[in-house]
Amino acid sequence: MRRLLKFSIVLFIFAGVLFLVTKIYRTRSRDSAGPEITMDNESISVSIHDPESVLLAGVTAFDKKDGDVTQSIVVERISNFLEKDTRIVTYAAFDRDNHVTRASREITYTDYDPPEFAANKPFSFRLGDTDVLAGVRASDCLDGSLSDRIRLLSDDAIDEKTPGEYQAYLQASNSAGDVITLPVVLEYGTPESTPRVLLKNYIQYLNPGEAFDPASLLAGVQIGSMTYEIVNGRGNYGSEDRQRGEAVYVGRNDIVIDGTVDSNVPGNNIVTYSYTVENEAAGPVTGKTRLYVVVREKAGSAS
Repeated sequence: MRRLLKFSIVLFIFAGVLFLVTKIYRTRSRDSAGPEITMDNESISVSIHDPESVLLAGVTAFDKKDGDVTQSIVVERISNFLEKDTRIVTYAAFDRDNHVTRASREITYTDYDPPEFAANKPFSFRLGDTDVLAGVRASDCLDGSLSDRIRLLSDDAIDEKTPGEYQAYLQASNSAGDVITLPVVLEYGTPESTPRVLLKNYIQYLNPGEAFDPASLLAGVQIGSMTYEIVNGRGNYGSEDRQRGEAVYVGRNDIVIDGTVDSNVPGNNIVTYSYTVENEAAGPVTGKTRLYVVVREKAGSAS
């Protein structure tokens, strides 16, 4: 009986030592460190159209236990813009024990253009009209359409039931955090009898130094429910000399275009188109339309 007890004690001690040795061996042999990521350059220049493989070029990973694990590297995320054209790309690499290591570097786009607005309707509305953004669009080179991300902001309350002009701001942003803002004037309650100069578009972008002819955007003149063609020279609308049955048109010389744009200076500009008609009850009535002209920044300049 005493021998059996001694044997049991020895067996218990041996089992404990064996468990401890096995645990120490497993602990020492276990890979506790992730792969090491190496990059041939701390920053790279890429096109917005480049595939992910271009972002991964020159990036390798080595693990002490598994060896070369470059094939495990993925682009984990790309940050919002830090400054014009520049973002941070973060890589992740994995070993067979599912340890992960991360590394980052700077990427600069060679062909990035900020988002831009477009408008196919003037910023003048009937009283009570709340669909101000119906004719406004926004897009960019990263996401395509941004029209669902347009916001209308204003420092003052806009009362769409009270005639008047209200200062507001269009704002939109893309998935990379680039935000654009354009100041506009909302005009409410313009009488139907007031003439309205129609344009091909109401927001125009110009490249630095680009020639600009505001008359080239003229598309017609709306008076009441009728829209009249614009011809060179003087028109015959309201003229006593117009022959019976003769087509009615508005002359280019009868439209006043006011506002200068220096396409060498980046920024926002307004060009105003005015047309005046004689109203039997009210006398001369002038209607005006605003064109918002944005001169783009030069490539490589700060935003």
